[in-house]
Amino acid sequence: MTTKPSLVVSEISENRDPIKRCCDGPRFFALSTIVGALAVGGPFTLMTMIELLERTQLRDLESRIIFAVSPLIFTSLLSITGMVLVMLPATVFLSAHHCETLENHTLCGLVGGAVIGVLFAIVLGNDSYGLLIFGALGAISGLPASGVWGRHRMKPSNSHRSSSRSNPVHDLLF
Repeated sequence: MTTKPSLVVSEISENRDPIKRCCDGPRFFALSTIVGALAVGGPFTLMTMIELLERTQLRDLESRIIFAVSPLIFTSLLSITGMVLVMLPATVFLSAHHCETLENHTLCGLVGGAVIGVLFAIVLGNDSYGLLIFGALGAISGLPASGVWGRHRMKPSNSHRSSSRSNPVHDLLF
């Protein structure tokens, strides 16, 4: 009597590469910072580029490049500040109290971005309109940045998959 060979669906391990897994946090931190900077800095960079095309006072290329990307540099610094001072402590707090959800992360980013914008306006000595504008810009920047960060943080908790493999071709591709 001969036995039938068993059908092996896939020999690929379910666990991802440990190096890729340990780099996810810094990679998504950088991505969140870039998204936050581009949310506000992108439109301002486009406006400075249009202004640069209309004006010819800046003759050398170096001055033009610095003028064109200065909003992105500025918003990148504020976005890094927001991620370090708001989102990392908020992540520690939310995970310690077992209430880490995408909604809580985005709410923290929205409020934290607005607070950082208002504090920056206070440092600059702006009036109430300046506080409102900088607070709104901070909230606009904090919302997508915290959304990207929150989605990254929710990945491990949303990956409750069954141990059986459904499609070996999918496993090879993804």
